[in-house]
Amino acid sequence: MTHHHTGFKAVAEIDTCGGTYSVLESGVLTSPNYPEAFPDNINCTWRLVGPIGHFLSLQFLDVQLEGPDTDSNCTSALRRVVIRDNSTDGEVLAQACGTNLPAPVDTAANVAYVVFRGFDNSDQRGFKLVYNVSIEECGGEVSGPEGEIRSPGYPHGYTRNRVCVWHITVPEGRKVTVEVVDIDLALSYYEMYNTYYCQDYIEIRNGPDRFSPTFYPFSFLCDTRRLSDRFFNTTMNVASVRFTSHRGFSSGRGFRLRWTSDEPQDCGGQLEYPSGALSSPTAEGGYPHGLYCVWTLDNINSLNSSFSVSITHLHLEERCYDFITIEGVTVEGEVVEVQKVCANYNMETIIIPYPTMRIKFITDQSVNGEGFNLTYGLSPCGGQIHGPQSVIHTPNYPSNYPPNTHCGWLFNYGEGEQIDFEFTDFRLENSIHHDFVKLFNGPRRTSPLMHQYTGTTNPGHVGRTMTNHLLVEFHSDATNSDRGFRAVASRHVRGCGGLFHGMSGNLSSHGFPQDYQSNSECEWVLDFASGYHAVLTFVERFDVETSADCQNDYIQISQTPDRGQREVSAWTQVLKTCGKQMPPPLTVAGTRARIFFHTNEAVQGAGFKLTWQMECGNNYTATTGVIISPGHPGNYRNNLNCVYQILAPSGHFVRLEFQSFHLEGPTDCRFDSLTIADETVHWRRRQQRTLGPYCGTNNPGSLTTKGLTTITFSTDASVVYPGFVLNYTIEACGGNITEASIIDLPTRPSTYHNNMHCTWDITAPEGRVPHIKFQILNLEAGYNCPYDHVSVYDGHASDDSKLVSRFCGNLMSALPSLSTNQNLARIEFRSDSSYSREGFRATIEFTYACGGNVNISSDGATQTIRSLDADSDGDYEPFLDCRWMVVGLAENVVNLTFTRLDIEPPGENDTSPCPYDHVQIFDGPSDKSPLISTLCNSTTLPPPVVSSSNVMYIRFTSDSAHESAGFTATLSNIPHPCGTSALVATNHTQTIESPGYPNQYQASTRCRWTIAAPEDSQGIHIEFTDMNLESSARCAKDYLEISKYFGTAEDTRIVTGYTRWTVTIGGRLAYFSRPYGEEDRKYCGSTLPHSFDSRTNSLQVRFQSDETVTAPGFRMQYSIATCNRTYSATSGHVKIARDICFTTFQAPAGSYVNLYFRSVYVASSENCADGALKIYDGPSNTDTLLISFCGYRLPSPVFSTGNTLYMEVTGRSFIDLTYVTTNQSNGCGGAMFVSHRAKLTSPNYPSPSAENLDCMFTVMVPQSLHVAISVAVNFGGPGQCNSTYLELYDVNADGSPVLFNTLCGDETSIAGHLAPSNRMAMRYVTGGGNQTGTGWEIGIQGAEPHESTVFEDDDGEESTAVSP
Repeated sequence: MTHHHTGFKAVAEIDTCGGTYSVLESGVLTSPNYPEAFPDNINCTWRLVGPIGHFLSLQFLDVQLEGPDTDSNCTSALRRVVIRDNSTDGEVLAQACGTNLPAPVDTAANVAYVVFRGFDNSDQRGFKLVYNVSIEECGGEVSGPEGEIRSPGYPHGYTRNRVCVWHITVPEGRKVTVEVVDIDLALSYYEMYNTYYCQDYIEIRNGPDRFSPTFYPFSFLCDTRRLSDRFFNTTMNVASVRFTSHRGFSSGRGFRLRWTSDEPQDCGGQLEYPSGALSSPTAEGGYPHGLYCVWTLDNINSLNSSFSVSITHLHLEERCYDFITIEGVTVEGEVVEVQKVCANYNMETIIIPYPTMRIKFITDQSVNGEGFNLTYGLSPCGGQIHGPQSVIHTPNYPSNYPPNTHCGWLFNYGEGEQIDFEFTDFRLENSIHHDFVKLFNGPRRTSPLMHQYTGTTNPGHVGRTMTNHLLVEFHSDATNSDRGFRAVASRHVRGCGGLFHGMSGNLSSHGFPQDYQSNSECEWVLDFASGYHAVLTFVERFDVETSADCQNDYIQISQTPDRGQREVSAWTQVLKTCGKQMPPPLTVAGTRARIFFHTNEAVQGAGFKLTWQMECGNNYTATTGVIISPGHPGNYRNNLNCVYQILAPSGHFVRLEFQSFHLEGPTDCRFDSLTIADETVHWRRRQQRTLGPYCGTNNPGSLTTKGLTTITFSTDASVVYPGFVLNYTIEACGGNITEASIIDLPTRPSTYHNNMHCTWDITAPEGRVPHIKFQILNLEAGYNCPYDHVSVYDGHASDDSKLVSRFCGNLMSALPSLSTNQNLARIEFRSDSSYSREGFRATIEFTYACGGNVNISSDGATQTIRSLDADSDGDYEPFLDCRWMVVGLAENVVNLTFTRLDIEPPGENDTSPCPYDHVQIFDGPSDKSPLISTLCNSTTLPPPVVSSSNVMYIRFTSDSAHESAGFTATLSNIPHPCGTSALVATNHTQTIESPGYPNQYQASTRCRWTIAAPEDSQGIHIEFTDMNLESSARCAKDYLEISKYFGTAEDTRIVTGYTRWTVTIGGRLAYFSRPYGEEDRKYCGSTLPHSFDSRTNSLQVRFQSDETVTAPGFRMQYSIATCNRTYSATSGHVKIARDICFTTFQAPAGSYVNLYFRSVYVASSENCADGALKIYDGPSNTDTLLISFCGYRLPSPVFSTGNTLYMEVTGRSFIDLTYVTTNQSNGCGGAMFVSHRAKLTSPNYPSPSAENLDCMFTVMVPQSLHVAISVAVNFGGPGQCNSTYLELYDVNADGSPVLFNTLCGDETSIAGHLAPSNRMAMRYVTGGGNQTGTGWEIGIQGAEPHESTVFEDDDGEESTAVSP
């Protein structure tokens, strides 16, 4: 029986505003309501599509759009209609506004777009146009074993402004041979390059589409002049021909092509079923160029099975110029790209859950590679599933799944449906790198990854898809297996809620804009792609029941930085709202956003609708996190401008660590780049500091910023790469410490920032004190540490009266350690607004309080000190750091006598005498004073230890093991063996001698004198009359040392190191720096030192002899330095910083004086009325004036004509020069002593030297340094080493010279040189005839060799004679 029903009734209408029209014949297109007025605010787009191979003609019949008729481009019109060719951003063919009718237009191909915009209309009727399909056919699908293609109208010309595409298909197994029978298309001329190019052309491609390779170099053909071969062979049975002509005139005939299929195809075809291996075609040097190969495999039984492809070898041209594409084909014949494989593919197995698999290999015409090897197979699981409810499981479930299994299930449910997915059982091998399941929120592997699971924890319900598609992949490796999983997929008819991915989208309350349901809750979660944030915008209407604090119905928007399960994520509320007021656009950061909509049983409203748009960049507030460029580990997109902000609190620091970095280059970063900015204070001004730009593969590594940190990532419109992964950590600088730990500047290993202020407050247990041991300490240096420093205080306050010690400079070679005096301590770091260094790191431990100040400054006073035995077990305690500062009677020295010494001895294999527990005795007020002795276990008590003054510093340290009985020692005074120690310089010459001089001084002698001038502005002149000490390398044994003395006000708590810059001089490493203040001068041997004037008004003189060889000693004189004097030594350094000076330089009779300037300044005034520098060629200012000037100037050397020069300085000045006496005139020869830096030049410099010279120069720097030189020569042209040349000699310790270079004037680059000793020699010879060129100039200074620098002769004996 047939049952009848009422059936249905429906009305179908064409949308009156926009849409896609398939055009098979002529038709009419009008604005809505035409000829009546069109509606307000209209926005319509029509897409007209004609048959392939035809073009469209369009003509306006009527236009009435209010606007100026004179505006041909309609740029100012609020109402206009535009016709575009092929796409919405294609060429504009016509524009209409006002009432003027544009001329008829033709499209180039079969597609036209008509776009109409109109605003605020009341009486304008709009437009009407007619469209037609061309009768002429151009392009299309052609097939068969052979045939022809001709341009329309051939050979009588061709149609202009056309784009025609022919697809040629020949029988399977054959390849296409295209013959160019005739071609005559329009040419144009490039005047700039004097060449022709194709204005109109055809492209023949080896394949069916625009991604197929062309036949380079014949990519564009327009005539036969460059066509060496008229035949083009494809690799398979498909080819395409594209014909493009432009507007304008052409007299060309057009073209005629013929195709045949006589030869078999080169690659591609059907693959062996069900599994096998495949390799790329081979040719010499790799795979062939210009390939288009497609291999196909059909699944005979596609139910519950899927293909998999594993690539075992891959070597392709970089940047995806050559590539493999893995495709699936649906039952309906739709081709879906599953995976594109380029050179940088990660070799992950690819699953194809479709009934047909295609493997496509395309190469271009340039670089090739080795190619690829892959295997493919069919797994007994997976396939396409259509619902409404589906159960899937691993093969053999509930038994163990097999190894090397790869399954893919593609769920395609009905339109408007979503998919709920739940695991009912789950047991896999526990490793994400071995066996795992992936869920993609969409139909492809490029869809957002919902989840990835492994192990034995059942994930349960994993959520709801965003669309009606879900892809599930299962992978197992060759090792362990388990019973696998079972899962259920269920249809969910879309109501509200779900998990959403994608770059944009919208969501709304159920039924919007109708009233939403009562008593409902909906939750939407937006999952952000890495490197993006979301902008949420409410649109159209907003109507949610109004209530106090939105207690009834409300929308709540939250964000989270977590990527774990959303049920346990920490969500932060961003917005909670209700009412009828549209909320403003909202930016949501983190990794996900949650939109929660709650309604009660009472009032309902229309609800809401919002759109979301993902934008790159994000804000980060967590203390640690990861910032990833968009798309990573895939490539980022073009035209990005991503801003990431790390919202670090004020005063906190951000440590940045780049884990990977690969952007487009080049080194100037003008294409893609990353920059980092923070707000910092530099030179007392707050300003933004910018690091970078960074690009290419040069990983920025570790960086540190302060406060709000902004990272900007920009890309251009071309090449893309994987981008970057960046870990960040926000750290405070300072804190509270109550247990053993390490403190470190958050800026390390980079240099610290300007204007940092960090404080650590340390609390030790009762009866203990903090012990601070520096592991790194490198700060800006300065006397008394006024700039950057780290301070240690007793107590939790920055009180200088409780300062234990303050450090600055470079102390890496002698890292300090110290204990405080109380159980409370503070470590404070400050930096100023200028230079910065690496900073510091220190360990904090807790030890016993011990040591202290010992006063024996009265007659007959004695004191006893001993190691600490806190628990009275007979042994000292571990981890001790005890310090005693001893002050004795004035003009006496401190005598330390041990009565017991039982301290942990060295081990059998130890090379140092006391590497563990030990007592150190220092000759001065701190452990930075000279070390006298280091003592530990001894079978006999050591002799008394005596200081050189009335101050001694004693330090006892113990480690964690092997404590012993320790030590006991007595402190007392004895008279000073070296006489009065505190000396005052006067204008009269006074003398200091070694004890017993001129007889032998005694072994183990230690003396210390201080010399002070009455005024701060006065220096001290030192002159040596005798020097005879034991000689040793770098004066390591007996020595005399003169250094700056800081006076009785010296704060021994402040320790200043100095920064030494390592430089390479001629391939040898050396240090170029000295301590702040007066330079240390150390002497030994028998060479009489040069006299000098101190820079400061106080000096310290130390003499020390060891226990071995003795000698007669030394004698030296001192007085107040003055520039009103006569210099008569063979060489010396003169530095003047005064207003008035009258100085004479005098050489022996028959000799000459040479002055070499390093810097000169005399206060400027008009005509030098306020003073000048004047030098006279003789003993007085009545002799010939050689120089007279004021201001800044570096004079040329001055050479006397007699044995005397007289110099006047009559204004505020600073002058630094070195003088040399010689027995030849005009600066020929001499022995120069360089105390700091100097310049030496050729005779008569900078004028040419005289002919037939033979000049011998020697150079010497202080005994503890080595000569370092830089040389520049100019002999006026190519040198002739047989006539004019400069010879450079090293001087060995025995005084013998060694020639190491001869300069002839044609050298373009002369390397610097570090000599093996403190002496060098130069010989300068000129030939006959006039000399040209300025000659030569040598920069000279003393340098300290690096510890790694080794010279062939390093005995340290001072040189005595030089005679090359």
